[in-house]
Amino acid sequence: MIREQSRFTINPIYIVGVAMCCLASSAITLYIGILMGLITVCSALLCINLVSFVEKIADKNLRAFLIAILSATIIVIGSFVFEFIGSTFLMENIENLKWIELSVITLSIVPTYFETRLTTSYYFANMLFSIFAFLVMIVLYSAIIELIGSGTIAGITIIKSYSGFSLAYQLFFQLFVIVILDIIANFIYQKIEDRKMMFNLQVERYKLHIKQVLFRKKEDKND
Repeated sequence: MIREQSRFTINPIYIVGVAMCCLASSAITLYIGILMGLITVCSALLCINLVSFVEKIADKNLRAFLIAILSATIIVIGSFVFEFIGSTFLMENIENLKWIELSVITLSIVPTYFETRLTTSYYFANMLFSIFAFLVMIVLYSAIIELIGSGTIAGITIIKSYSGFSLAYQLFFQLFVIVILDIIANFIYQKIEDRKMMFNLQVERYKLHIKQVLFRKKEDKND
C-alpha cells in the first residue's frame, strides 16, 4: 500500500508552492490574500469535481483544457459579480482574478492526473489537503508581505514608527518568502507522513502477530 502510494503520487506541498507563485505579486495584503485564496479554493473544488463527473468521456490529456475553460468561466462570472456589487475593494482587485486561473490549473494537477487505484477516500483526502494547505499558506504569505511592506496586518499597525520595506513588493523577495513557507510546510508534511507510515507498519505488525497466534491455536487444536 505504502509503496503504491509513493509510486503514484507526488508531493502536494510542491504543487501548492507553484500555485502560490501565480498569486505572488497580487496577494500583497491580508484581505487580498484571503479573498484570492477563497476564490481559488472554491474554483478548484468546483472545477475538479465537474471534470470528475465527465471522467468517462474526458481523456486525461483534455482534463487540463477543461479545467482551464471552467476556471476562466468562473473568473468571468466573478468579475461581473464584483462589478455588480460595486465595492471599491472588489473593483480594485478585478484585474487580479486572472491569475487565479493559473493557480486553479496548478492545484488540479494531482487530482486530475495522479489519481490511483487506491481508495476514493485517499484520493479526496489528498485533494482536500492540498487545497487546505494552499489556503493557509496564501493567507500567511499575504500577512507576511503586508507586515514587511508596511508594518501592518489587515490595515492594523503592528510595528509603530515603521515606514515599510519596499523590497517586500519585489518579485524575487516574494518568491523567497514562498520558498521559506514551502520548506516549513514540507517539513511538517514529511513528519506527518512519517508518523502515518510508522502507524501503518505498526498495524501490519499487529496483524501479522494476530495471524501467527491464530495459526498456533489452530495447530494446537488439531494436535
